[in-house]
Amino acid sequence: MTAAGFPQAKAMPDASLTSGQVPDARSEAFAVAEYTCGVEYPMAAKYQTAFNESQLEWLYRYSTGELTKCLQDHDISVERGPSEQEFVDSDGAWSPYRSVDLPQSRYYELVTACPEIPDSIYG
Repeated sequence: MTAAGFPQAKAMPDASLTSGQVPDARSEAFAVAEYTCGVEYPMAAKYQTAFNESQLEWLYRYSTGELTKCLQDHDISVERGPSEQEFVDSDGAWSPYRSVDLPQSRYYELVTACPEIPDSIYG
């Protein structure tokens, strides 16, 4: 993105891209640069595949256990989540982060310390 003229764009800990304000006159060039970056550095297929039932069950235990404790250790109050079956039936739609209203910078700090979906889920 820097080489394409967008040095302010950067990858964030949650795999999103932040770009700040892009002037309307540069929006098409930004879209092309973002597309090109995605083609040159594609997201691994494992991150684009839906979780199977055993992964969802593991993620539920992680989210209601280790992740919730990590957030509480960082003074974040977490609401009780759904039952495991509801979580699995929703394809993992719930996360302890959904019940927390945080500024973006605090979210990135927390998601680094307390990953929403740890890489170990992919085996």
